[in-house]
Amino acid sequence: MRLFVALVPPPSVREEVAHAVARLPSAIRAQLKRIGPERYHLTLAFLGDVPEEHTAPLVSCLSAVAVAAPPLRLHVAGSGHFAERVLWLGLQGDTKPMQTLAASVTDAVTASGLDLQQKPYRPHLTVARPRHEGSVVEAAAAMASYDGPSWVARDLFLMRSRLGVHPTYEPQTSWPLARVPATRRR
Repeated sequence: MRLFVALVPPPSVREEVAHAVARLPSAIRAQLKRIGPERYHLTLAFLGDVPEEHTAPLVSCLSAVAVAAPPLRLHVAGSGHFAERVLWLGLQGDTKPMQTLAASVTDAVTASGLDLQQKPYRPHLTVARPRHEGSVVEAAAAMASYDGPSWVARDLFLMRSRLGVHPTYEPQTSWPLARVPATRRR
């Protein structure tokens, strides 16, 4: 199974982001292959093809990560691109705890017996790919000042990716982010 670990924005956030991308000028939109809002997610770790025998230990390790992580307040804002191949929207809010969560997920994946290719983590929401080389640069510039919706990420998801003409992402299991933040003393 081709798997990844992610946070998934609620439907209202995904729809609002999709509407913002749809409002790009038509000349820019025509250069993009937009990703449907049902596929929007924030990848914490891409696992690739995982043998069936590794899923039980993986689920156990990820469960422990979720229990130890707090819900995250996130806000979609700004934009950018990766190597002119991906148009993404940025995130603000609890991005440091999100990076900590991504590192914990990576450690859990390794503890479950899987090898994971480490890359620097950059929180983002992929919204489109280019139809032609370089076409996402103009779209990223057009959305640079985007100030989108906020939400609280309350669940960690293990997702299955099915490739094809119309790729799909299916939740395999999820866990609530359960750590209660410490209250401040007065």
